Amino acid sequence: MASDWSLPVQAGEGKRSVIGASNGYEIRAHHQTDSCSFLVVELSQSESELYPFMSGGNSGLHYGYDRTQPIVCPRTATSRRAVSVLNQMGARYLHLLCSWIAGASRVAPRNWRLGFGMIVRCFVLVFLTAWIGIPAACGQGTSGVRMNEIQVIGTHNSYHAGFAPSEERLWGRLAPDSLPSLDYRHAPLDQQLDAGVRQIELDVFADAKGGLFADPAGPRLVAQSGLSADPPFDPQGVLRRPGFKVMHVQDIDYRSTCQPFVACLELVRSWSHAHPGHVPLFILVETKSGKLKQVSFRSVEPEPFTPSVFDALDAEIRSIFPSDELITPDLVRGDFATLNQAIRKQGWPRLDSVRGKVVFLMDQRPARAAYLRGHASLRGRVLFTNSEPGRADAAFIERNEGSAAEINLLIREGYLVRTRTDSGTEEARSGDIRRRDEKLGSGAQLLSTDYPASEPSRWTGYSVALPGAVPARCNPVLRPTGCVDSALEVPAR
Repeated sequence: MASDWSLPVQAGEGKRSVIGASNGYEIRAHHQTDSCSFLVVELSQSESELYPFMSGGNSGLHYGYDRTQPIVCPRTATSRRAVSVLNQMGARYLHLLCSWIAGASRVAPRNWRLGFGMIVRCFVLVFLTAWIGIPAACGQGTSGVRMNEIQVIGTHNSYHAGFAPSEERLWGRLAPDSLPSLDYRHAPLDQQLDAGVRQIELDVFADAKGGLFADPAGPRLVAQSGLSADPPFDPQGVLRRPGFKVMHVQDIDYRSTCQPFVACLELVRSWSHAHPGHVPLFILVETKSGKLKQVSFRSVEPEPFTPSVFDALDAEIRSIFPSDELITPDLVRGDFATLNQAIRKQGWPRLDSVRGKVVFLMDQRPARAAYLRGHASLRGRVLFTNSEPGRADAAFIERNEGSAAEINLLIREGYLVRTRTDSGTEEARSGDIRRRDEKLGSGAQLLSTDYPASEPSRWTGYSVALPGAVPARCNPVLRPTGCVDSALEVPAR
């Protein structure tokens, strides 16, 4: 391809328009912002095929696209003018071609010449439709925007299902000062993603043999207190099987909307496949291994996270997400010696190249050393560590309590930053929005809350959302040139 062209480019805001129709057939041009898209046309009822073919009967003319094939966009003004001319020509002749093919398809191909002619016409139609899919203002909207130059809303402890009624009464008696900070719950992960959340958090416990968390203290204490039994927390016996488990606090706060860890990931992957034009989904993983302190009952001591346990964690993630669906430290580092050099000198991948993918981030800084052992600068690892500025592995940094000024400095240096807009249900109970608004304006890419717009506080209505209720917006501090909020994602068909 000539150097005058750049890959990839986006088009429009996901709007569809009927270009022409004849004899029950329609040609639709789909303006979309998914960089990994190539518009094609079909003469069949299925939209899953990625190449055109002829089909008779009453089948409609549809389009489809392949995420692996990028749309090209001209880089120079001369090329853009050429595209404009082609667009005008394409729009003029698409209706004629549609009628031509529709008429031919009513005749059964009795010889090779007719069949060959139909195929040629189909390919011509595909070519013109692809050109119409290029936006009038080519190069605007998302081209050039990097994945760290956006801002999204995330949820804290995204799996958290809250307490059952008797459990809540129990802990209200035993730990009245601690219970209020745990009094929140979230919808299932796919519903959160439907509502616009683009960063989730999963707390994981190692359970190599299975059964370590299958008999928590909570139900026993409920029975001993004379309270009525709550609904079972693990009706399928999932906790008795080997593998990483998802919960907040062993023995106390163990109800999750998804279990085990791989099941949570499967939910995310299914949603991602149904919405391939999404900005990267950020999955924050908090590894838990601490023993409960100052409790009057026998409690489970979790397994420690050693380098080999982290190997198993990476393996579980890779068992659900193949490498072409992951944004990994190796991908970001490229040919640089360290990850830190890569993000500060070259920058993060362009958004156009990573739509439909997921990125895993580590929450616990103390676990960083074990995860790095044998993997300098995170070579071969899946998760980005929560590091300190300037270190070889530093690309992602948490500043949950950081000031807007501190966060502003970090993101300008190229770091991906996660912060919290509220904590412990305090803002949700008081309705105080000062922390929320400061963090929204800080430029932190990941804004974590217990109260996304779809789950407002029941006390004050407090919630966190981006202006315009979009799932992602152009970063308010970095202000990438030509970025358009509505073009960051491609709506699902």
